[in-house]
Amino acid sequence: MNESTTQRAAASTRVLALVAAGAIAAGLLAFGITEEVPVGGIEGKVMLKENGRTLKGVEVYLSPTEEDQNESARRYRLESDEKGRFFIRNMPSGDYTITANAKAHSFDAERVTIGEGKPTVVELLLKPTEPYLNLNASQKVFLPKEQPSFQIDGFLANEKLGIDVYRLNLTEIVKKGGVTSLLQAFSRYANSREDPAKYGTKVRHLDHKIVKQDAEGVFV
Repeated sequence: MNESTTQRAAASTRVLALVAAGAIAAGLLAFGITEEVPVGGIEGKVMLKENGRTLKGVEVYLSPTEEDQNESARRYRLESDEKGRFFIRNMPSGDYTITANAKAHSFDAERVTIGEGKPTVVELLLKPTEPYLNLNASQKVFLPKEQPSFQIDGFLANEKLGIDVYRLNLTEIVKKGGVTSLLQAFSRYANSREDPAKYGTKVRHLDHKIVKQDAEGVFV
């Protein structure tokens, strides 16, 4: 084999190596393109259903649906700004369940589809929760000459609060299960449907005008 033949063989080997490298690179690039996860986004606004006001500080949750739980999908927690807006970019597209919660309002779970590219726009109308009332006393026992004082907070649909004061009947309390049953009748978290008024006799009624409410209508 002469020198010219040797050079041609070396050149052919280099060409083959370059072709093979190009083919491998093209294959890897094609694999990367086919495996790329499509991304999109979501933007929206939260409002109170009863009056259409936007609300700040609402927690919005996005969770992949059971049919769309791939490795790239995860749960997202967002919070609305002072204009009730929220948004997120570059999240995997697909089907999600969206919910929202505030102090006295909530948005029931709904399905939303995040498309690829342009953000999906949503509007969440938060429904008010059931009215509730919390009463806190500065002390457990008041002497006859002392003026009782209480702090009340809660959520009501109107601006006027009516308070009934009862004198407890100890005999009735014992008959109906004791102090524990009485306290459960007052608790909004208990399953008891017992009317607490049956434990005593009403001696006074007070009307209190609610003057300090936040954006949701929660008062202190």
